[in-house]
Amino acid sequence: MNEEDQDQDEAERRAALAEYGVFEIPDNTAFDDLLSLAADLCGTSSAAILFPERGRHHFLASLNLDEQGRACASTLCTRSMAQASALVIEDLAADPQNQPLSGFYAAAVLQTPHGLPLGTLCVLHAEPQQLFERQLAQLQTLARQVMALLELRRERATDRPSEGSTHFRKAIDQASQALLEAEQRVSLANEIASIGVWEYDLERNVLHWDAQLKALGGIAANEPELSLNEFLARVHDDDRQPLIDTFRSALEDQDGEISLDYRVYDAAGQHFRWLTNRGRRLQAPNGSIRLLGTARDITAERNAALELQHMNALLEEQIRERSLTEQRQTLLMELGDLLRGQPDSLTIASAVVQTLGESLNVSRAAFLNIDPAGHYATVERYWSGDAHGESDERMCFSDYGDFIYDLQNDELVVVEDVQHDTRTAAQAETLLGRHIQSLVCVPLQEQGHLSAALILLQKQPRQWSEEDLSFIREVTDRAWTADERIRAERALRASEEQFRTLADNMSQFAWMADPTGHIYWYNKRWYDYTGTTYEAMRALSWRSVNHPDHHERVSASMKRAVAIGSVWEETFPLRGKDGQYRWFLSRALPIRDEFGQVTHWFGTNTDITAQVTAEEALRELNDNLERRVAERTRELAEINHLLHLEMAERERAEETLRHAQKMEAIGQLTGGLAHDLNNMLSGVLGALELIQRRVASGRVTDLNRYVDAATTSANRAAALTHRLLAFARRQSLDPKPVDVNRLVLSMEDMLRRTMAEHITLETRLQADPWLAYTDAHQLENALLNLVINARDAMSEGGRLIIQTSSVHIGEPQHDNLEPGDYVTLSVADNGCGMPAEVIAKAFDPFFTTKPIGQGTGLGLSMVYGFVKQTGGHVQIDSTPGQGTLITLFLPRNQEVQIEVSEEQESPDLEAQGARHGETVLVVEDEVAVRMLVIEVLEELGYQVLEAVDGTTALPFLQSDRRIDLLLSDIGLPGISGRQLAEIARQVRPRLNVLFITGYAPDAEVRDDFLAPGMDMLTKPFSIDILGAKVRQLIGHSG
Repeated sequence: MNEEDQDQDEAERRAALAEYGVFEIPDNTAFDDLLSLAADLCGTSSAAILFPERGRHHFLASLNLDEQGRACASTLCTRSMAQASALVIEDLAADPQNQPLSGFYAAAVLQTPHGLPLGTLCVLHAEPQQLFERQLAQLQTLARQVMALLELRRERATDRPSEGSTHFRKAIDQASQALLEAEQRVSLANEIASIGVWEYDLERNVLHWDAQLKALGGIAANEPELSLNEFLARVHDDDRQPLIDTFRSALEDQDGEISLDYRVYDAAGQHFRWLTNRGRRLQAPNGSIRLLGTARDITAERNAALELQHMNALLEEQIRERSLTEQRQTLLMELGDLLRGQPDSLTIASAVVQTLGESLNVSRAAFLNIDPAGHYATVERYWSGDAHGESDERMCFSDYGDFIYDLQNDELVVVEDVQHDTRTAAQAETLLGRHIQSLVCVPLQEQGHLSAALILLQKQPRQWSEEDLSFIREVTDRAWTADERIRAERALRASEEQFRTLADNMSQFAWMADPTGHIYWYNKRWYDYTGTTYEAMRALSWRSVNHPDHHERVSASMKRAVAIGSVWEETFPLRGKDGQYRWFLSRALPIRDEFGQVTHWFGTNTDITAQVTAEEALRELNDNLERRVAERTRELAEINHLLHLEMAERERAEETLRHAQKMEAIGQLTGGLAHDLNNMLSGVLGALELIQRRVASGRVTDLNRYVDAATTSANRAAALTHRLLAFARRQSLDPKPVDVNRLVLSMEDMLRRTMAEHITLETRLQADPWLAYTDAHQLENALLNLVINARDAMSEGGRLIIQTSSVHIGEPQHDNLEPGDYVTLSVADNGCGMPAEVIAKAFDPFFTTKPIGQGTGLGLSMVYGFVKQTGGHVQIDSTPGQGTLITLFLPRNQEVQIEVSEEQESPDLEAQGARHGETVLVVEDEVAVRMLVIEVLEELGYQVLEAVDGTTALPFLQSDRRIDLLLSDIGLPGISGRQLAEIARQVRPRLNVLFITGYAPDAEVRDDFLAPGMDMLTKPFSIDILGAKVRQLIGHSG
């Protein structure tokens, strides 16, 4: 285009501007609204409508445009108008035509209906950014809307349509339609981008939100406009006042703008969203003021920012921790280097307290030695800022708090505030007076006992982090390890010195070798004997003094021991400094570490020359002896034959002696038995003979005394047989749980009546003793025997004590008392006592120390036999002239302890007559006994069936005849009484059985022998007891 054409276009443009009255248009909110919409659509901070005229630019309207923005808009306006419709520069700094401009610029050309460019609608931003095609199209639509508004103003000013009125109206319609479509696109974009538009009318004090913003704020779409106070009520408390201040400032400032982020709650007031608010103050020609702006939901961005802030904080913390860790690792390495070169414990302590004090920035640090009791501590080394060194201060732990027990349990003590820690609260005032408000104390234990501690003190409360505590532990552990190393090295040097002193003064040679067997040390005795030196032994080794004839053998043996790590032992000669060889026993022991690896060998050489010489002499002597022994052996063989003959003769003599002693014992037993039985039989036979003569002569008036005499003698004979059975442990027992205390108390009156006036009877009964498992009646007889023996041993008077107790025997006793629980019944007297030889025979039958006629010698043997039969034991302790103690160990009852009354223990046995038809089957092989039993039963009214043995009794049992009771002897020929009872029970299951026996080996313990519905009588028995037992058993079966 030539210059003439340009001038013509410029003239037309100025004419058009004048016709539109652009330079006379006052501030107009319509143009302001279009600029706000343009900035929101394009995401920019500034916008302007401007027209160039005569070298300057007229700004019809502007939004947030500073001087730099005005210069940019003016500079690019002419360039934009030269474009067809629009100009977009996303990064001004990158465009060489726009130096030194920067940021973002986009403009739509304002054209007349004939296409004449008049000016631009531009948007600007301080930072480069991208403009999408839809945003550019919307910006061009708004440019047409600006021209439409100018056209409408011109029509109103002239009150007639212009030449292009029809054309412009059509353009206006098209622009309105395009604007509607643009608004719809903007609304959709705002909805997608969570952007809403708001407007505040100051005169009406109402706030209008579009539908999108209402949705963001949780307000119903049909809800009317909000007052400012209603809106502020939904704003977060922390954001309300800043928002009020921002609104007030924007309203007061002519170019007031709003840029603020705040939180607004939903209708329920439970959840809030973050909104970013951008707006500006607008004033109409009539002076009315309003605020117009947009709000966008930035909740996700805020949350992401908070998360990023949190992550950054964590990262910074990790960086800080890593830096601190690296710093402390450096300190630890420097400390390690320092500790390795320290010569003593105090220097180590000084280094540690200084390192911890400086690195942890504490007020004071100290190393303490603690007394064994844990009450006091002596400050060995301390550090306090710029001072450190020794101190003899003695501190009492109780002044610092109650945490000594934690230290003794090897627990780290951490007190963040002495006033609030239960261990130091009581001493808080004292500690605060010493400028101590926080502390850490690390225990140091030696062999499981508290011996030292490291303490860090702080003037103010402090939260000790885990990193601090870990660092303190690490420094302390390293220091303690270094101290232990120093103490161990010191102990090792002392031990080595002691070992060398001991080794150099021992009579043997001593040496040490490495794991391969190479000897690197000899004691002084070695050098004194061999005359060598340490350097010579290193060069020549010990083999240089070994005898050549033994060199290979000894070396091979040593190599085998080293290879397998076993003890090495050899004998060989070594050459002395005088050139003579002496024999030595060499022995080496492998020394191993905790993993079992050999660390070195320790060996000794013992001079055995004298022993070897003696052995050689012994061998020569042995050679001579062998010859002499061979000669002597022949002589001894002959003597040995004679000795065997003599020994055989001696064995025959001993057997004859044992037989004689056995016959003596049997003779003593049978003699005593015959003596007592003859006396008793004399009484029985004499009384019966007198009764026979009286009856024959017709004198029957005075027979009872002869009957009583015969009965008494017979009962004595029966008692004698019971004692014999008790001694032989073959009597029939009825063991039951027995209260020994009750038994003693029941016999006390009777026992006191047997005592002479000069004898005192005393009972010492244990409270609530265990029950014994024994035969109560036999125990009564045993107690009576022991009391009578004790009484007879105190002819001049004394004291007799009966005592009970419960004992547990844990280990087998030397007198065959088995382990277990026992009830003891003991009888003690202070009579004449017994010597050991009498005690040895005390339980022998018919042995007695009493004069003839005062004892049978069966009392103690009966007691011993009865107790042993029940599983107990009898123990005698006696000293001549001091008295005797006899203790019965009765087995404890292991069943449930049930108190048994005396009435239950001794039921009333009274003979009663038979009822109609009751029948008893009597099986007895002894004719006299069978006749007696049958006559008694028949007198009582029973029907009696008679059988002599089990074979003759079976037909009765297998028949249909009535049998109410089976009465049978146990010791029957053929089938025994017990076997007969089992057969009878198979045929007649409910048949009761009464056994009678003089002696039955199988019936020693009644409970083991008798089944339910069975009972037993021991011969001899009275007629009344027989009748009562029969009645009792038949009554139970009925």
